Formats: sequence, structure tokens, C-alpha cells
Amino acid sequence: MKPIVKFLSVLSLSLFVLTGAYGVAPVINSDLTASYVLNASDVTVPGPPPVTMSFYQIETDQDQAGAPNAPSLYNATGLPAGLTLDALSGQISGAPTVVGTFNVSLFATNDSDETGTADLVLTVTDPPVLPVITSAEAITATVGSSFTYTITATNSPTKFYLVGLGVIPTDAVDTTSLSTTGAFTFTPSDLAAGNPYNLILKAENAAGTTSQVLVVAVNPPVPVPSVVMVDLLSPVSSDIVYGQATTLNVSATVIVDPVAGEPIDTVFVRWNNPPARPDGTPRAPIILAQLTNTAGDVYEAVVDIGFDPENREIGGGLIDLEVVAYQTNAVDSNNFASDDVQFRVEPLLAVLFPDDQLARGLFNIGDVFASARVATNDFRRVTARISGPGIVFSVVDGDPSNNENGVFNFEVPQLINFEGTYSVEVVAEDLEGSTTTIVRELYLTETIESPVALVVAPTPGFTNEVFAAAIAT
Repeated sequence: MKPIVKFLSVLSLSLFVLTGAYGVAPVINSDLTASYVLNASDVTVPGPPPVTMSFYQIETDQDQAGAPNAPSLYNATGLPAGLTLDALSGQISGAPTVVGTFNVSLFATNDSDETGTADLVLTVTDPPVLPVITSAEAITATVGSSFTYTITATNSPTKFYLVGLGVIPTDAVDTTSLSTTGAFTFTPSDLAAGNPYNLILKAENAAGTTSQVLVVAVNPPVPVPSVVMVDLLSPVSSDIVYGQATTLNVSATVIVDPVAGEPIDTVFVRWNNPPARPDGTPRAPIILAQLTNTAGDVYEAVVDIGFDPENREIGGGLIDLEVVAYQTNAVDSNNFASDDVQFRVEPLLAVLFPDDQLARGLFNIGDVFASARVATNDFRRVTARISGPGIVFSVVDGDPSNNENGVFNFEVPQLINFEGTYSVEVVAEDLEGSTTTIVRELYLTETIESPVALVVAPTPGFTNEVFAAAIAT
């Protein structure tokens, strides 16, 4: 029996060796992603860098020379049309004719009929097409003004280029983002004005590079818009023009900046707040006169003071005067400007008596308690009012025709026999209600040690300066 046992042991060992050597399936270790281009025979597998070859090879761990259980038969299912497998070598070759993503099952079988499997993702894409540049072929830029141009192209370009031909200076071109976005900014120089030049645009993708010529026309620089500036020199705000005057000088500077702009065409002075008409209806602003250029940037005119708006004459009270200047061919607000002032036209008034430093005796009926000169070409009336211990009264004179040299004397209508300090107020008024007021103090006493004389003329500001009689007290 022992020999039998020994035989069985040897048999068992032999069987173990056979199954240990021939019972292992091949392990597929080739790249499991690959790509083809439609109708092309080359296949690309991942890198880096990607590797392109004329066929796809199914590889296993057992492919090394002399390795046991090396595969002897290959198979693949799910291949796209146009690709075939060599069952003995494991090579997939051909040119796919269908675009898409295909899940291909790979099989490697050895002589022991053991099979290893793997799944290959195979992508077939359309062949790349050259970019077609679609952005404008001609543009117009302006000297000194930046211009941004963006190259646009079909078929997914991956890079852009720019080549300059002509006079465009390189330091005037910003190509910071050109290669990725196709955008560049340039500023034409003076040399380019009126001389079109060319830029070569390029777009690149996997299929190659295409070019297009961009024709750049350049206009001269855009003129800087000129601005008109007006500064009214005379009269000035808060001025008082006394109504005895018959004219008013108006002057202003008018400047065009830059000087190369259109010249000044018209400068006029306008009265913005004339009084209402006698029937109460309002008047529109009145153009009084046109200013003329007298020297350099100075324009002047003479305006009448006559209290007759219908005759383009200004009257009394608060006057709103505006000087307006227009350029030739004015088209917008830059081409005209104005400046205005507000001043007053009032009666000219001088109180001749009393004087603040003067003391005099008590008043009898008919004595003069106030003497004044008035000048206005729109006279209405003059009023004198005295107030003091135990007395207040006013005297009005509205008729200057019987007053020599415009001197108005106001007499007391009753006896004033109280000593003390009195206030004397004189008001001159024109027809438009403008007034000039002067207030003086007067001390009355029962006794005057010696007579006092007061010279009442000449009076500054009046056009008819004469010496009038002195007043003695």
C-alpha cells in the first residue's frame, strides 16, 4: 500500500503546479481612454504629453517575454464603425467614421482559457477647422483718442496675435490681454492722421492659424470745444446809481477758451426785471443795447436812464442787469454765457439843513426846519418830517418847478417852543417808489449867544453845482 500513497502524493503535487502556473487570467493595463479624429487613423492616449500613434494596443501584465499565461487571443466589443481589432496582436486600427463617445469592452485570453477584461472609453471627434476671423476689416480711429478693438473668430481659437504694418508706434498699443481675449487698445499718433495703415490680425487653434488685414483710417484730433465766459465789470452788485444820471456805462469781459474757437458774434445787455405796464400786465426782459468790443476782451455799451421801458430806458429801484454773449454758429450751452448784477437806481438827495453839529433858536411859524437838494429824472416828491419834545409833523413838496437848483425848503406850520433835541428826516422818492432817506439831529434852545452861518452849496454829486445863499441862525 505504501507505493500507492506515494504515487498519489506526486500526482497531487503535479496538479498543483499545473493549476498554479496556468490558472491566472491576464490583467489588461493599457490606457483606458483614447481619442480619434473622424476619418483619421491616428489615436491619441493620455500623457503627459499625450501620445499619438497609428493603432491602439491592448496591453497586459503578462506581455513581457517569457511571462507565463501571456494572452494569445484578444477581442473587443462596441468599437465604432471604421475600427477593427487584430485578434492575435491586440491592435485596434483603422479610421472611425462616426463621431461620438464609445464604451468599448476589451478581452485578453490565454492558452488556459483564462480571460481578463477592461472597459475603454473611446472618443471620436470632428477634425479641427481653421479659425475664421469675423471682426471688422476696417475701422476709423482718431489721433490722440484710445480705440479698443477685439479680434473675434469662429471655431474656438485658443490664441490671438497682432502684427503692425505702418506708422503705429508700439508704445501706443496695449496688448496685455490680446493673446487670450483678442482685445487690444491703441492710440494713433499725429503721423497717422489722414494716412490709413494696416494691422495683421491672427487667430490660432488646433487646426492652425489664419490671418486678416485690418485697415485703420485715422481722423485728425477732435477739436476741444470752446467755452464762452462773461464777467460783468460795471455796474457791480450793491452799486447805487443816482437817478439824476441820464446814462449808465456797462462794461464786461468776454473770453472764448480756447482762443481757436468760434469768435464772439453778439454781446448784449438785458434788463431782466422791468416794471409791469400801466395796466398791470408784466413785461418780458428787455434788451437795452448791444455791447461793442472796445479793447482786447472788453465790451462796452451805454444804457439810458429815463424811466421809460418802452424806450429801452431803465428806471428806479432794484435793477437786474445781465450781459449775454454768443459765439458765431452757436449750437449748445458752451457757445454762450452770461453774467448778471443787481443794483439800485435811487434819487440823489443832500440835506443842507439842519447839520448835526448845529444848535439854533426855537422855531416860529414859517421858519425853515429842513433844506434839501434832490436830483432825479423821475421825480415824485420830497417829504420832511420833524419829531421831538411834544411835536411830530411832516411837510410834503411834490412840485420842484419853483425850487431854484432843486433846493427844497420846509417851513414849520406851527410854533415850536420847547428846548431839546429833535430828529429831522428827509425822504426823496421817484415815481417808481425808490427812495433815498437822510436823518439829522437838531438841538433847539431859547438863547443863541451869537448868529451861526451855514453854507449850503456846493453839494457833491449834483451836476449843477452852484453856491446858494447861506442859512443863518
